[in-house]
Amino acid sequence: MRALPPFWKHLLTVLSGSVAAQALPILAAPLITRLCRPADLGQFGVWYGVVAIAAVAATLRMENAMIIDHAPARQRLCFGVVAWSAGWLAALLTLAAAAAR
Repeated sequence: MRALPPFWKHLLTVLSGSVAAQALPILAAPLITRLCRPADLGQFGVWYGVVAIAAVAATLRMENAMIIDHAPARQRLCFGVVAWSAGWLAALLTLAAAAAR
C-alpha cells in the first residue's frame, strides 16, 4: 500500500479534528439537557453568543496572521497585539459585568 502524499495527510488530520469537534457537543447534548433546565440552556446560549462575538473583537482576528506569517518577529508582534487587546477587553467586560450586578 502506498503512503499518502503530505497534502492528504494534512487534510485528513484537519478533517478528523473538525469531525471530533463537531461530534463532541452532539454526543454530550442528551446528558446536558437532562442536567439543565431549558431556561439555563437559553441563558447559556445568550452568554455563549456574547463571548463568541467578544472573542473576535478581542483577538482582532490576528491569530490567523500569526499562522500565515512565518517571520518570528512578526509572529511575536501579532501575539503581543492579541494579548494586549484580549487583556483589555476582558478587563472591560469584567468591569461591565460587575457593574451590572
